[in-house]
This record gives sequence, C-alpha cells and structure tokens, in this order.
Amino acid sequence: MGLALYVAGVFGGVAAGPVIGGLLSLLPGATTAPYVVHSLLLAALLVPLYLIRARPAIMVPRVFRPLHALAPRRPFVSRQARGAFWLASGVGFLSFAVFGFSLSLAPGYFAQVLGTDSRPLIGVLAGLPLGASALSQLVTVRGRLTVPAGLAVLGVSVMLLGAAGAWHNPLLLVGAAVAAGVGQGLAFRTVFNDVAAKVEPARHAQIISTVYVITYLGSAVPVLGLGWASAAFGIAAAVQGFVLLCGTAALALAAATGVQAARRQAAA
Repeated sequence: MGLALYVAGVFGGVAAGPVIGGLLSLLPGATTAPYVVHSLLLAALLVPLYLIRARPAIMVPRVFRPLHALAPRRPFVSRQARGAFWLASGVGFLSFAVFGFSLSLAPGYFAQVLGTDSRPLIGVLAGLPLGASALSQLVTVRGRLTVPAGLAVLGVSVMLLGAAGAWHNPLLLVGAAVAAGVGQGLAFRTVFNDVAAKVEPARHAQIISTVYVITYLGSAVPVLGLGWASAAFGIAAAVQGFVLLCGTAALALAAATGVQAARRQAAA
C-alpha cells in the first residue's frame, strides 16, 4: 500500500501542476507568475531538506570520490525479473508519452475542441488523465487480465481523444481523458508492483530507478517529435497521428500481455 500511495502522490502532484498553473496564470505576468511562485516554493523546501539527516541509500566508501559516485552504472536485471522489468518500462514509457502530450500540446488542442480561452479550465482538463491515474492507484484490482484490460482501456481512450477533436465533442473529450488515466493507472501499478516484487533486494533501488528513467523519457522524447509534427503539419494532424500511434501501441501491448496471461493460466 505504501508503494501505491507513493505512486499516487507522484501522479497527483503532476496532475495538480496544470490546474495550479492555470490559476496562477491569472496573476499579472501570466507567463512568468507560475514559474516565480514555483521557484519560491522550491527554495523554501530546500531548508527542511538541508536540516534532515537522511540515511544514505548506499554505503559510502572511506575514500569518497564524488565524480565516481555520480557516474552512471549499467543496470543488471536477473532473468527472473527481466520480463517484468521490460514490461514495466514499456508500459511506463507509453503511458508517460500520453501524459507528456496532456501537459504540453493538449491544452491548445483542448482549447480548440471546447472553443474556450479559460486557462484554469484548460488546466483542469490537462490534469484529468493524471488525476484519474492517481486515484486509480488507490483501488486494489487483482487478476491476470488487469494489465491487458488497463492497456486496452488506455488505447481506446487515447484514440477517442482524437475522435473528440474531430467531432468537437466536449463530453467525449472529458470521458476519454478520465478513462485513459484509469486504464493507465491500473496497468502501471500492476506491472510496477510486479517488477518491485521480483527484483532482488540488493539491486532494488537501481532497477526501480532505471524503470523510472525509461518511464520519464516517455514524457520527453515523444513530445519533441509531437512538437516538430505540429509545426510541420499543424496541431490537428499532429494530434491525430500521435493518438493513433499511441493507441495502436497500447492495444498491441494489451494483446501481447493478454496472450501471455492466457498461456500462464493454461499452464497452471
């Protein structure tokens, strides 16, 4: 439960970002005020972090070399946890690509669909998938089909986001955004817990960190391509291509995990 609360806190914080940013943009200096307030809050957090005597995650050698400690280490995943590791990394990369879209190009896309320039409202819509994902982390769902079902919901919902834009349907837009977050949350929590349980304790922190590195790359790399596509082909065409690609990938991954779950059930 502690791990679920941590993941829910992470997703909930990211979901609150566009909502709070939309409200802060109403202050004088709409494009700078959110960053100023955020920077001041981060600076204030440095004080308790400095005062906390945190226990080091690794044993520090007597001859401490800072550059050596910061050097990247090649992760090693045992054969038992390798499948769970790559599945969690793939689900994380794909789902955070959708979240990256929600926090970057989606606000302008949502504004076109709704025909509004209300920044707080657009911020709420941008945070809907992440907020729904955070809440779904608190729901315990077990079963062999949890991952394929969650990925299928994610894939269909992402495609419906594109359909909502083509049909200019606000209700479909909101429903698809919420459903995408729920599907992502159920799938990601399950595969994340699976890899955390299978990794040997000595390498737990390193492997989980690597999963997060790959996951967060999903919120950065695809968005760069999406930005290039929107400049070259327009925002509508870029969004349609993006949701089609991500939706197809999610459905393909859902089919693969579904077949794997069926084989395990047959073997048992």
